[in-house]
This record gives sequence, structure tokens and C-alpha cells, in this order.
Amino acid sequence: MHVHASRDRILIGRAAELETSPRTVVQLGAAPDGLPWLLRVDRSHELSTLFSVVPQVFGVAEAKDLPPRVLHALEHDVAAGLMGVHDVTIDAGARRGFVSRKKLKHLLGPTLFAQLLDAPAAPTAAESYDSPITNVGAMASRDQNEALLDAVDHSIEALRAKRHLLVDLATGQPYSCSVRDTDRALRTPTAPLTPLALESLAAFGDVEVLLLSGVGSWHAALADATGVHNALLRLHQNPSGGSLRYSISRQHVLAQLVGVARAVDQLHRRERVHGDLAPGNVLVCADGARAFDGLDIEAGTPATAATFEWAAPEQIVGHPVDPRTDVYALGRMATAILGGVIFGEQTDYVVPIGGDRSRHVKLLKAEGVFLDITDKSLDRAWQRAWQELVGRAVSYDRTRRHPTAGQFADDLAGVLEKYAVPSRVELEPAFGDVVPITSGATITFAHLAVD
Repeated sequence: MHVHASRDRILIGRAAELETSPRTVVQLGAAPDGLPWLLRVDRSHELSTLFSVVPQVFGVAEAKDLPPRVLHALEHDVAAGLMGVHDVTIDAGARRGFVSRKKLKHLLGPTLFAQLLDAPAAPTAAESYDSPITNVGAMASRDQNEALLDAVDHSIEALRAKRHLLVDLATGQPYSCSVRDTDRALRTPTAPLTPLALESLAAFGDVEVLLLSGVGSWHAALADATGVHNALLRLHQNPSGGSLRYSISRQHVLAQLVGVARAVDQLHRRERVHGDLAPGNVLVCADGARAFDGLDIEAGTPATAATFEWAAPEQIVGHPVDPRTDVYALGRMATAILGGVIFGEQTDYVVPIGGDRSRHVKLLKAEGVFLDITDKSLDRAWQRAWQELVGRAVSYDRTRRHPTAGQFADDLAGVLEKYAVPSRVELEPAFGDVVPITSGATITFAHLAVD
């Protein structure tokens, strides 16, 4: 993440200005590191083009000369849609809301777990869905299973809906909303509208802030607001700016995964399966970690969709899932946090993803996990304990896995307490560049997202 050396003043407006001002900056709340989170919106070019082209089509000089009905539609429907402003229902009340042009994960960045664990994706041909469907669709079509075919159709429709930011113009409260893939122009929001859960790096404990530039480097504890501000000020005064990273204890990341597993266990107690446990569907907030965007599958039925990189083998091939399917994904995340390598036979599995296209998925028949302790102050007992825990969780043979996420959480917490993980991992944040904001002679800093 870049720290800008620019001295341009940033004027922060009210949320209501998103409806009336083509260019404005508003505050969304606090970014994960505690700095203010700003959103810059610029629709001036689109609106200028709209109000210059439409009068030409009607053969008049200015927009005010258009027929009244056309002018009303232009100002209240088309222009408002370009601005991203719509009538919405929030808490059973009618409100005006602003919907972002970019998808939420591209605007504010992936979740903290995704930034820590998800490897950058290799360039591939565009696919229809963010989370492709499993082989259930092909199997349901082969067997003419109407109920399953309906479930697949519903899953495809849900996957095509993109998650965007919605801001309540009256209160400034940020929400998450869905926008259907076929409505990308005006971005009309659809349910569910949920308050945006803001993540917190402080939940990871003793996080260190690392600031690097060509003339020096500085570090400070995230909890030391004055130290972080002074380091940012030094980078700001450097003509070429610099970069920002965070150092996080793997021990604390694994502790947050325990919280995720305990939350998922509440589903398992109701004979439900999350079905899409992946770093991008995990939130680490000040009040605890939790998973979201679950498929909420009834145990004993197949999953119609999956995030292939983290999904259990039985889910990908279209077999019925149960709580052990979620345990596999939790084990994959624990392995990634530890820096382990899963080993076993790997096969190439073909999964249809819509139309005449398919995707080749590497299906790993995991036999265990290897953790390298070479050149580390760790003994064989540490290695054996962790390898046994995560190796069991990711086993291809699901009868070897923990029966529920709760039992996995108990075992993970126990091994974590007895065999601490001393290493750290660095996070290069993706939630907006750091920019200076001024109030009189005082300089503070904020993260700036641009839509």
C-alpha cells in the first residue's frame, strides 16, 4: 500500500452530497488499522457527457430546452442512476441510498483473512461466476432431478449477483447490498441489505506497523497511535512517499480461526453446513471473528456451489456434504496460516461452469500435512502435534476428520496453547492508499478508496 506525499487538501463532505455533488469525498467509518476510511466518488465526466449528448439527440441547445417529460426522466431517473442513487428500504423505512460502481471487494479490498491467505490469482479466461457451480448441475441434469435442478438455477442466480457498497444518505451508515449482473448500468440494489461489518487489525493482538521508504524505515505498535502518526508523517514529508505493511503473529491469526470454527459450529448444531468457508468469507471484527455468505446447506445434501481452492473433495464432485466438509476448509486455512504443505495424490477433475465451458480442478487426495521445522527453534513434538491436527482435518477420507467445527475448534485451541506458533506473517493491506488530511495546521492521515 502506498503512502502519498501529496499535500493536496481533501475536503470531507456529508453523505447527502453523494446525491447532489458529482465529485465528493465522504467518510465510511474506520479502516481495519483504525485510520479514517474515506470514499472518493467522481461522476462528473459521465454526467457531463449525458447532459451534452441527450440535447443533441433531441435537436436542442441545452438540457433545459428538452420536453418536460424527457427532462424529468433525465434528471430523476437516468442521472440519479448514473450517480448510483436509489430509493431503498432500510429498517422498514423509505430512504435514499448511494450504491457504489465498483464491487465491494474491489472498492474496500478483500477481507483481512483473504489478504493474508489467498494467493494472487493467475490470469485466466473470464468465468461466469465468482464461485463456480459444482458437478451437482451436471448430475442433476443427467438424472433429471427437478428439485436439484431448481436448486442449481437458484444458486447460479445468487452467484451472478454482485455485492456492492450502499451508503444511507441520511445517516451515512454503510451497508452491503446485492446488484444483479444484468443491472450493472444503474446498479439497483436488491436484498439483503446488511450493515457493513468493519474489520479490525487490533483483534490480532500485538500488530506492528512497518513503514518503508528509500531514505529509511520505521515501525511502531498498532496500539501506539502517536508512534504510527509520527512514522506516517515522516513518510508524508519524504518526496517519494513510501509503503505500509503490518506484521501479525501467526498465533493470533490461528486464535481468530478458533473463533470462526466456534461460530460455524452453531450451524452444525442445527444440522446445517456453511459450504463456502474460504478466507474471503471470514471477517475479523473487534467483537470477534465469524464467517459470512454461507450456502446454508442441509447436512446430507450436495452443495451447488463452491470456492474450489478451499472446498472439500466431496463438495467439488457433487457428493452430499456434512459438517466435516466445513472442517476440511477450516483445516486448509489452518495449514495456510502455519505455512504447511498438504501432500497426497492429485487428480484433474472437470467441472462444468455454464454453457459449453468447464473448469479443470486439481482434486487433492490429501494423506497428510508437512510442516518444515528446519532452521527453526521448534522440536519434533511441535511438528508432530500440528501435523496430526491439520492432517486429520484435511484428510481425503472424511471419516478421519473432526465430526464438527466445534471439535476442531477445541483441538485447535488445545494444540495452540501447548505448542505456540512463534513466527509472524506480513500483510500488505489492500484497503486504500494512505493520504494526509488537514484541519487547520494539524495533519492526520486516512485511507482513501476511489469509486
